[in-house]
Amino acid sequence: MANLNVLTICGSLRKGSYNAMVQRALPSLAPDGMTLTPAPAFTELPLYNADIQNSTGFPAPVNTLADVMGDEQVNANGYLSTLDDGLRTVTMPFTLAGYQAPTRAARRPGEDDDAVLGER
Repeated sequence: MANLNVLTICGSLRKGSYNAMVQRALPSLAPDGMTLTPAPAFTELPLYNADIQNSTGFPAPVNTLADVMGDEQVNANGYLSTLDDGLRTVTMPFTLAGYQAPTRAARRPGEDDDAVLGER
């Protein structure tokens, strides 16, 4: 049987993180045929860190929705779309193979009852 290589990821950056302690202990507990390797620390990514929150409070929002909707680059990259009811929305900045994002707004309560339920 081939060896199963598993990458473990810990999102906590706290020195005393229980999740990090478990991650460090896991390789010695792995069954035969499995290798557990910790991912590099995500120190440079803006992940949640309770130590920072407790010392400085929550940071201000980076952008409000209004900032995003009016951003020149967001518009130029086509990250906004308009639904069939005129609502403008932020789309995914990437595409998934075979996935087409909806272009219609959510239907109102009861709007599709006849089509869904047929004659009653």
